[in-house]
Order: sequence, then C-alpha cells, then structure tokens
Amino acid sequence: MSYIKLPTGYYQNFHADYTREVPAEGYGGWKKEYLPLDIKSTALVVMHAWDYGSIKEYGGWYRAAEWISRGDKIDRTILPEIVAAARKAGMTVIHVASSESYCLKYPGYHKETAEESVRLPQIREGAVAKQVREFQAKNGFPGEENRDDIVRAFQNVTFHPCLEPMEGEGIVVSSQRLYRFCESCGIDHLIYTGNCINWCLLDSPGGIIPMSGYGMLCSAIRQAVAGVENRESARQEWGKELALWKIAIGYGFVYEADDFIRAMSEVT
Repeated sequence: MSYIKLPTGYYQNFHADYTREVPAEGYGGWKKEYLPLDIKSTALVVMHAWDYGSIKEYGGWYRAAEWISRGDKIDRTILPEIVAAARKAGMTVIHVASSESYCLKYPGYHKETAEESVRLPQIREGAVAKQVREFQAKNGFPGEENRDDIVRAFQNVTFHPCLEPMEGEGIVVSSQRLYRFCESCGIDHLIYTGNCINWCLLDSPGGIIPMSGYGMLCSAIRQAVAGVENRESARQEWGKELALWKIAIGYGFVYEADDFIRAMSEVT
C-alpha cells in the first residue's frame, strides 16, 4: 500500500478579529486533519544531525550553541525510532550533510557535478563592513573566546552515531543534488528532521526554503527538530514554535512523532 492517511498538523491563519485588542487572537490556530500521504513519493530527511563531541572537547561550541543539548537528546532518543519506522515502511530516507568532508566514505553520497558546484563569487568586503562584522563576531555570536572550539568542532564533525546512513540511503550536501535525487526517485514531499529548524533546516543548502523553490512540499516532525533559541525564547522554545508555524502556513505540514510512527507501522 502506497497511500496512507495520518493526522496532519496545519495552522489556520485566519480570520483576524478586529473587535479584539489583538486581532490575531481570532485566528483558528493549530488544527489536525487526516490527510493522505504517498509513501513512494515522500522522503524522510535527516539534516545536520551531527556527532557534537563533548562539552569537554568543544566547550566554546556548547557555550555559544545551547541548542546542542536538546538536539543531541532528540538525535539519541526520538529520531532513531522515527527513522527506523520510515525504513520499515519502505519510505526513502535522505541524509543532508553540512559538508562533503564526512560523506566521502559512504557509497550513498551523491557528489555534485562540476556544473552544480559553480557558485557566484563572494562580494569584495569593504573596510567598514569588515570592521562591523568583526565586532558582531566578538560581541554577538559566537564570541571571540568560543571561535576556535567551533572551528575545531566542524573540522571533526560527522554523522550522529545513532543516525548513520544505511547502505542504499542517499546523502547530499546541496539543494541541487537533493533536487536531482528526488527527481530520479519521483519524490515530491520532504519531511524534515534534525537541527536546527529555524536555522539550517529552513535555509541552508538542502533546506526547506531552497527546496520549496524547486516545487517540493516541505514538512517537519515537531518532536524531531530542535530550534536555535536566545535568552528570551529558550525556556518556551519560541524560536522552534515560530519556525513550525512558518512551515505550516508557507511550505507544508507539521506531523507529531507518535502519529508518524504509528502510521508507518500500519503500512503493509
């Protein structure tokens, strides 16, 4: 069976009620509906699920990126079950990596062609732009004392040990390669998991915004993504919540992990 129905989260972003002090409070908000999903034309995307190392190894990375603790917990406890359920149901699983440095040893890696790897040259940075960019790096993110640890971390980054690609699963590092892979497999719907939903998963190569530009339906699983948060948003994880809302009204749908796993288990 290729077609299934499962609870699908969407956001009713209407009608604003102008009799209220805050008109947006008239919106319908989060709702669910049983909608169809085609297993054969849908892929589960595991994006930027890294092995983060330890805080002892890369203290600067952990100090500047507090989401790592949430992301690692998801990668260890929630995402493996989701990936296993997708595999068992016969859904395509695609791994989107941040660089090819840790992909080359995997037979499923789809290397960019020379044509696809062409990039526009970077703008020549003026003295003022360079000065204020350096100020931002020292005082905004990531902090001068954290930079070296972050550089080292990404020099050694690899797939999370709980989420290594299996033989036959595609691995890509660019939107062009992901598009080509999906085109060859007849995939028109990508369901995203990994880190970080309001950063990498939205606009990095292979992310939701660039892939929606190719006409892809792009969704996410709520419990299988972490968000980048700030001091004011971290306790309630509003960065993540706003990103899910954006996805639900602009790019696709939001599934609950339990609903997704249950639906995959019922595939025959």
